[in-house]
Amino acid sequence: MITVEENVGGINVVKIVMEESDYSSVELVTQRLSICSPCEFVSADKQSCSKCSCLLANRTKYAESFCPEGKW
Repeated sequence: MITVEENVGGINVVKIVMEESDYSSVELVTQRLSICSPCEFVSADKQSCSKCSCLLANRTKYAESFCPEGKW
């Protein structure tokens, strides 16, 4: 991840640029989702987590993400 700061109209703006290495592999995403699937905090539609309010498809795809329950 690269951060770039610039001044826009007198306001400092920080842009975050994601690099390929910031994303999880397909295998890692699949593994994480298989751990989340039976979890008591996952919504009935298997789309979100009630513990951290994340959308699982988003949280699992970033390499440095983690489960708030320490499951992955």
